[in-house]
Amino acid sequence: MIQKYVTVIPCQSTKAMADRDDGLVFDAENLTVGEYLDKWLSGSVRGTVRQSTYDRYEIAVRVHIQPALGGLKLKKLTPPTSRTSTGIGSPLGSLRPASTSSM
Repeated sequence: MIQKYVTVIPCQSTKAMADRDDGLVFDAENLTVGEYLDKWLSGSVRGTVRQSTYDRYEIAVRVHIQPALGGLKLKKLTPPTSRTSTGIGSPLGSLRPASTSSM
């Protein structure tokens, strides 16, 4: 017997509605990157991944992303902004290659 699998890719509107249901509706005019990441960690990540995965995400946000971009308003965040703020081309800036391979 041949089994067939179908991959379902949600459309943007479905994703936006799911984010809204998870409490991730935000005001980009006033919300900072740091505030958004805190909401993301507690609202979308916690409870949906293993604790070790959550811990790695939380460390990456707290140690690497928050210091560089946490105070920036979401509406001002662009790829060039993240590169400039962190000093190199990665939004995670100061992470060494060895530390990113375990994330």
